[in-house]
Amino acid sequence: MDILEVSLDQIVWDLENRFHPDITSLKENIQQVGLLTPLYVVGPDKQGKYYLIDGFRRYTALKEITLYNQKSKIVKVLRLKEIVGTKLERETLRFHLHNTSKRIIGAEIQNAIETIQEAGHYSDEEVIEVVQPKPSQIKRMKKAREIDKSLRDEVAAKRASQHSLGVIYNMSIPAKQFSRLYDLLLDRKLTGTDGDALNKLDKHPLFQELTDVQKSRSINKTLQQARFTNKEAELIILSEIMKEAPNDYMDNSWHWINYLTSSLTEISSYIHPDIELSATNLQKQQFRTALLNLNNLLDWTWNHNYKENRSGDESNKSFLNLDLTSEETQTGYKFRFH
Repeated sequence: MDILEVSLDQIVWDLENRFHPDITSLKENIQQVGLLTPLYVVGPDKQGKYYLIDGFRRYTALKEITLYNQKSKIVKVLRLKEIVGTKLERETLRFHLHNTSKRIIGAEIQNAIETIQEAGHYSDEEVIEVVQPKPSQIKRMKKAREIDKSLRDEVAAKRASQHSLGVIYNMSIPAKQFSRLYDLLLDRKLTGTDGDALNKLDKHPLFQELTDVQKSRSINKTLQQARFTNKEAELIILSEIMKEAPNDYMDNSWHWINYLTSSLTEISSYIHPDIELSATNLQKQQFRTALLNLNNLLDWTWNHNYKENRSGDESNKSFLNLDLTSEETQTGYKFRFH
């Protein structure tokens, strides 16, 4: 390898383009401090052309800079070797360079493998032998073929998660639900973490038993729980504080009580009357104990006047205090009003 100075017009780029060549900040940096990292090339050929192997974003930025201000087009390049070789050989060289020395997005690695395979007419086994990808890349390569390439390219252009695309693409969900998740993915609001959570949901054998409406609700709940948010952090802290000294944190009590009421409401919505047929005696006892504890803790909610507001000629009605006690019996759990 040796460092040369060549004209930008002598450099040729004929390989696969980067998906997301955002060069705005790069151009500003080059204009301020110059080109710090040389372009990687091979050549020259008989026409004096050098073929770019690495540095596509820098190359694009330099071309735009010289287009507008006509600065010197002489740039530093690092020549990897003199032999130009075939396009297939250059693409393979570029893949090895990227795969071992720098981080690029998975979609670009996948695209490079597919380009090499197509140009060389390689079988899966042959392309693996030529490019020697990592085991995880082989697995990703095989899965990616199941997905429409136009979708993969669109997601790659947004630098969104290819893993999540693979998950939602293979989920047995209605087209409308897929479109909603795909839009979230393009907006980068569906991350790899979300993809992992959805994958676990989809792999559960009972997921296929759900109706489309139930699947939609399950997906929404999964996405809500997939990531640890500030709200979850607050609830964990409040759960400790409110168990010990709620009166010392009255400013936070409104949020905590709202959480408790919504949680109880949600739990009650899960209970179908027919669940009784499947409950064991031990589980029934556990239900009774939980209800007894809950009733004792919330007994204060029954010891207040209740008013029913009505319009027109009807006046407000004040209800008497309701004194509710609980009684555990042989057959179950009963409430008694006095």
